[in-house]
Amino acid sequence: MVSSLAGCASLPHAINNALGQIPVVSLVVDGLQIEDMAARYRDDSITEEEARAIESRALPAPPGISHDVAALRRAMAAMLAGNLEGASNAALLIVRHGVSEELRIMALHVAADVATARGQLQTAMRYMAEAERKWLPLAQAARASGGPVPKYEFGRHIGVARVAGQFKEADRLLRAYARWRTYYRSTSTLASLTTDVDFAREKGEYLMTIGDFDGAYATVAEGLGAFRRSLVLHSQRSDAENASISGSLESSLRLLVRVSISQAEFAKAARHLDELRLAVEGGGAKRHAVAGLHEATALLLAFAGESSRAVEKLDEAWRLMPSAVRNAEAAVLQTAALKGMLLATGGDWQGAHATLAQVSVSRSTEDSILRDVHHASLVGAAAMTGRFDPPPESLEAKDRRYQDRLASQHALLHFGVKTMAYERRGSHRRSLADLIKAVENGRRFSSSLRALQLSGEMRARPLVDRYLAHVKESYVAAASAAQGSGGVGPDDLIEALVLLQRSETDDDIVAAATRQRPIAGVSAAQVRRLHDLRQAARTAQQELMAYSLSLEAEPQWVAELARTASDASDKLRAHVGMLRQTAPRLHDVLAPDRLSVGRLRAQLGPGGALVSVWPLRDRTHVLLLTRSGVHQQLVPVARDDVRELVARIRRTVALDAHSSSPISAFDVEAASLLHERLFGWAAQPLREVTHLSVIAGDSLGSIPFSLLVQHRPPADQMAAYGAHAWLIKSMAVSHMPSLASWAAVAGKAWGGNRADFVAWADPAFVSSSRKSPADSSLRGVRQSARLPAPTSVIEARHLPGNLGEMLHPLPETRLEAEAVALALGASPVDDVISGERATRSSVLAMSRSGALKRKSVLMFATHGLMPAQIAGLAQPALALAQEPGDKLPSLLTLDDVVGLDLDADWVLLSACNTSSAERVGADPLSGLARGFFFAGASSLLTTHWEVESKSAAAITTMTIQRLARDRRLDRAQALRQTAIDMLDSRRAHRDWSHPAYWAPYALVGSSAR
Repeated sequence: MVSSLAGCASLPHAINNALGQIPVVSLVVDGLQIEDMAARYRDDSITEEEARAIESRALPAPPGISHDVAALRRAMAAMLAGNLEGASNAALLIVRHGVSEELRIMALHVAADVATARGQLQTAMRYMAEAERKWLPLAQAARASGGPVPKYEFGRHIGVARVAGQFKEADRLLRAYARWRTYYRSTSTLASLTTDVDFAREKGEYLMTIGDFDGAYATVAEGLGAFRRSLVLHSQRSDAENASISGSLESSLRLLVRVSISQAEFAKAARHLDELRLAVEGGGAKRHAVAGLHEATALLLAFAGESSRAVEKLDEAWRLMPSAVRNAEAAVLQTAALKGMLLATGGDWQGAHATLAQVSVSRSTEDSILRDVHHASLVGAAAMTGRFDPPPESLEAKDRRYQDRLASQHALLHFGVKTMAYERRGSHRRSLADLIKAVENGRRFSSSLRALQLSGEMRARPLVDRYLAHVKESYVAAASAAQGSGGVGPDDLIEALVLLQRSETDDDIVAAATRQRPIAGVSAAQVRRLHDLRQAARTAQQELMAYSLSLEAEPQWVAELARTASDASDKLRAHVGMLRQTAPRLHDVLAPDRLSVGRLRAQLGPGGALVSVWPLRDRTHVLLLTRSGVHQQLVPVARDDVRELVARIRRTVALDAHSSSPISAFDVEAASLLHERLFGWAAQPLREVTHLSVIAGDSLGSIPFSLLVQHRPPADQMAAYGAHAWLIKSMAVSHMPSLASWAAVAGKAWGGNRADFVAWADPAFVSSSRKSPADSSLRGVRQSARLPAPTSVIEARHLPGNLGEMLHPLPETRLEAEAVALALGASPVDDVISGERATRSSVLAMSRSGALKRKSVLMFATHGLMPAQIAGLAQPALALAQEPGDKLPSLLTLDDVVGLDLDADWVLLSACNTSSAERVGADPLSGLARGFFFAGASSLLTTHWEVESKSAAAITTMTIQRLARDRRLDRAQALRQTAIDMLDSRRAHRDWSHPAYWAPYALVGSSAR
């Protein structure tokens, strides 16, 4: 979508090409030859005032070559001065009355450029078609006589056809270009080389337009590489040749930046942007070249999520553009649409609407994709600001164009904007008809998104993804509000929710599940390799983006990270290409089947229910599926209100090991208010539920729903925690990040032998000769000492030298792990790895040997560290013992976890914050939890905050012992009974009734035994 809007800076290059094609004659007017005019434009030495002066000169009397050449020069000067009307009149004067067929062809090119600048693409196509008809007999005659074949501007013709959406015509022209360029090459070797690289660029533009980003990149990169190698052999060049070479290099590099962005390849885009910067500086930093550099930089910043900085760069580019561009309606449309999207994705819908609305599409502007993109963006921005002029119906006429090409980003934008606009208007006016139309367009939007995913080209693009998030929310809201009307049913709602909930965490869990079922032509090992390569490429891209955009970025590290990211992407692409040749059903891996209400309900056990709670802009959607029915509601609580209630709850469960009062009074009011707002309407269907599987979005994913209070207690009983109506007292609770991931793992039985257990506990963080620091009043709180917050996510490349002293020893975790081992019938000696043996390398070695895959239950009882908690730590990790010869503890990071080879029914993460995000601002469960699912776990026991050691040991031990004693219990029920025991002061420590102690643990994944 972004790439389709790029290219404002290409218009100066087109003008330059046109100038360069004017025949060189001896005619001199005011001492300025036409060829000199072209060269001076390339050097930015011709001013707009000078161009206007040339334009105003009187023409020689017609007819005659002198008149035609002067008129052609007037047309070019008028374009440079931004006078498109004057340029068109002068060019058409030659077309109608010129004496030279070659000059008529050149004039038709100029007329086509003017029409393109005005957005009149169909008119431009007619001019180009006429020019081609006039050129063809001249070219055929020249070829037959052995003379030089005049050059035809195939590239310009192809470009107009692409933007006009005439892809068959563009393909025909591209094949003609490939055939004829061998005949009309100049005798100059350098000119021939420039022709070759320009052809590669035009082919790349075409392939990019039809969605073949990999093919586009390969074509342009290969052409540019050959061009550069040949330039080394031709060091003696004239100024004119150098100018032409610079233009070709810059245009190709700008395209490589755009293609790399469309491939979601930050490393390549950043590298090519650096090459473009060097090329622009080496070429003298001409104004139009610098403008193109700023535009390419804006696109890369947008891809990296830096919308505000991208807008600044785009404005800089526009200020440098000559009048010929600023007066070109096509360039204005492109720039406004891109700037509008940048503002919209940054949340400034008012600014987006103002930017788009100030660009009026003139009545003379003809049908084109450029106009479609601008118009669709305007409709969407207007709807998001409560305006409905232009109305969504104004987009209906383009449905057929995009319905036939769903696997394109233009179709995704078109149907997405219609979904959003109809839903906004329907909600604003309470119009059921509009809501039904929103759902109808949401279905097409979903089909387009899936078609792109199946093509392998819809990769993560932050700019596009943030824009589409608004569309997905509108689809959910419309499908909810229109249920039962106009053919809108529960499956529409499920599909909308699946799209909204999709994330990297979701993809990884579903990916791990696909490895458990056979797929024709693909082995389990090949699927695992695919997923590993995808994860490696994604991680490398994220690390490169985070580091290269930070103020502390060091060039050598950026280069190293870029090489790593490029290598990872190349390996992934090669593996996918191999699988496409051998696997007829590779789409089962790339895009799993659609979900249905019937399938989800069939996976519910007796007394089971599935609830999806997802905050939207101004409401929260709640879907409750039980075995007896489907219940759903848009409850009137906005996303910001939900976040505030969650923040209040989180503040009162935080343990402080360095305070005389380690816990605060729990905010019972917030917990009861949240339950009332989310589930007050569903009291009746919830009565039959004994196990609730929770899919929670946004901030709701950071709390366990077990601590919600069903009835607000009297004010004088707020502190009587054991007596409150906690949700856990009524039903067992488990969690999952999405409907798709729940369906992938729900109901998987405990398939291994109960003795197949291994644990890492009580690691030795400092050598035995060194003493640990004095413990705090809550010595077992599993956190490092209060560490200063780093200034950025990546502040240093090394961990603190006193890390071992920062981590408190955890001797009680050894007893905890041994008790779990005994309950499972395992050996507390052989199956519990502790002390100096509990290292990162011991985990990785067990995985490599295959021994880890044979374990049904894994346990890690240690410190959990969050991203950026200490300098140099960019991802979550589990702290383990220092390796022999090392001075620091070893860390099992997220990267390590995703590389493990597991087939575990349950992983017990008895550490702090193990459900935290992989990086600051990411979704909950995207860190260690996602990593263990990706590695092959079916369910996890994770923590939402820092846990106190003795209560933590009691939770894990009591839960496992219950499962061992009672074969009728599943995991969620066992965890529920443990929580109820901890709430009872007669059975547990009196402080443990506070949710800070009993509630942090949550079951994520399958609860089946």
